[in-house]
Parts: sequence; C-alpha cells; structure tokens
Amino acid sequence: MNKITRIMLGSAGLLTVGACIDWDKSTLFAHILFTGLGILLAISLHEAGHVIGGIFAKSKLMFFAAGPLAVKRIERGSLTVAWTDSWTQVFGYVQIEHDEQRLEKSIFYTVLAGPLASLLVSSLYFSNVFLFQVTGLTSFLLFLATCLPYQLNGFFSDGYTVLQVAKNNTVFINYYRMTNKLLAKRDSFTWDKALQHKASSVPASKLSTPELAIYLMYLLYSAIETDNTYYLKKFYQTIDIHNLTVNHKSLLAGVYHYYIAAQYFLGEPISISKREMDELPVIDPLSSARTNALLNTKPNVNEAYSEYLKTVKKDSHSFLHAEKRFYEHYVVN
Repeated sequence: MNKITRIMLGSAGLLTVGACIDWDKSTLFAHILFTGLGILLAISLHEAGHVIGGIFAKSKLMFFAAGPLAVKRIERGSLTVAWTDSWTQVFGYVQIEHDEQRLEKSIFYTVLAGPLASLLVSSLYFSNVFLFQVTGLTSFLLFLATCLPYQLNGFFSDGYTVLQVAKNNTVFINYYRMTNKLLAKRDSFTWDKALQHKASSVPASKLSTPELAIYLMYLLYSAIETDNTYYLKKFYQTIDIHNLTVNHKSLLAGVYHYYIAAQYFLGEPISISKREMDELPVIDPLSSARTNALLNTKPNVNEAYSEYLKTVKKDSHSFLHAEKRFYEHYVVN
C-alpha cells in the first residue's frame, strides 16, 4: 500500500473514529465521508464510461485509475489491479490503445461515452440516499464540465475532442494518432512513414502548444528509431521557438525539452540555455534528466539519465524504447 492510499484510507478512518468519539457530530462526519466517496464514485463511473466506449469500439484498455485503485495491462497482455501512484490518477485517468484501422471512430465512441455515462448517473441525484445524491450531482457537474468544447492549458475536454473528430480536423486527429503510437507497446509498434510525412508537412505556427509538443516528440522519436532525420528537420525548421504564445509555463517546458533534444540529435547549436530551463516547472523526471544531461557535461548528471532508462522494460511504451536508443546510440557515443 502506497502513501496516497494510506492518506485516503487514513482520512476515512479518522472520520469514522471521530463519529464514534463524538456521536452528536456523527452526522457531520458521515456527510464529509460520503461526500468524498460520492465524488470518487462519480469520477470512477465517468472513466468507466470511457472504458465501455472503448470496448464498444474494439479498442484495448491499457490503464484505468480512479480513487485508490488502478487496473493496468502487463507484459503478457492480462490485466492486473494495483494501487494508484499519483494524485492525478486518483481523480480519474484512462489510457486506451485505439485500433489504427478505425481510429476516428474509436476516439469518437470512447471519448463521447464518458459524458454520456455521467449524464446517465446524474439521475441518482433524485435518490433518497445521501451518497447517491452526491454521486448524481457530481456526475451532472462532470457532464457539464466535460461535454463543453474547450481546451485549457493542454487539456482537451471530451466535447472538444468529439467536435474535432466530427469536423474531421486532420491536424488534431494526427495528434491523437501520434499519441496512440507513442504509447503503444513495443511489440506491436511500427513507425509510420506516412504519418511522419503528414506531421512534417504541417507548419509549427498552425499548431497549438500541446499539439506542437506531440508533433515534435513523435518526429524526434521516429527519427531516432529509423535513423532518418529528413522529416524531423523539415518540421524543426518551421519552429520559431522564442516567439511561442503560451498561457502556461508547463506547456512551454514540454516543447523546450523536445526542442533541445531535436537540436542535439540534428547537430544544431542548442539555443535554449540552462537558465531558461531552470525558470520553467519540472513536468516529468525523464525530460528533466535528458535535458540536464544535454546541457550539462557533469558525469553525475548523465548518470541520473542512465539510471532512469534502466527501468525501461520490454513491455514499456514505444517512446521509452526510442528514448533508450537515443541515450545509448547518440548521447553515450
């Protein structure tokens, strides 16, 4: 049992003990406890809607998390239950691998099913049970929050995603296609030359910052795995890195990390300083380790990057294998 689970179960235990110690306030303690449970239940059912939509679209569930529990697919293809290991997962996270042959339809059904599930569950608000009332109200609020089409600091609402797929927005669909490939398991993955061509043909100025990060990430890793820099260089030349318009520094950090790696890989002078990176938030340990290694020649910095990549297993995501190859073939040598 990890720290997050202990905190959640400990909080529930304290509320229960508090109710027993001061019975006059037991109703208050119970309401707090069941409010938390109702919110988590509403989130779980929303994410379960996405899973059901994915099953209907014949997609493959890779990871599901809500509350203290997570379900993930392991190397042999079977599903196993584990504890969630981040607060982001506690509040709902689903990863689904879509069938490439029917990607648009799979995305449409999978994403749409979440808000529909919340709308259906919202009818519980009319129950006489307080837990169900909280679940119903939270589900209705989730329906409103997720069905409206908007993007906020790199987050695409379910409504926004469905709308872009319905409009056949090829830039956005290719964003999803690249994400699908980057997160695919190693054994079933092949780098798509046609997708590299499509991605490199879109000027960076036409992309939102989250889309730019994924386009750059995909073209970098595909170039590493295929030893072909043509598509990456073509796209790289359209990026005006110091004139990006962003509302959140974490989005800028995501682009900067992969831009530095692309410059290093292409043999270009690195135009972003360590001071600039230090002013941005840390978005993930891998990107930080890579960037520190490329900007700093100290052995212990490079060692931190190496140690992180030792955790990459056979069934890891394809981008992690590309990262490992980048380190072994282009950083070490």
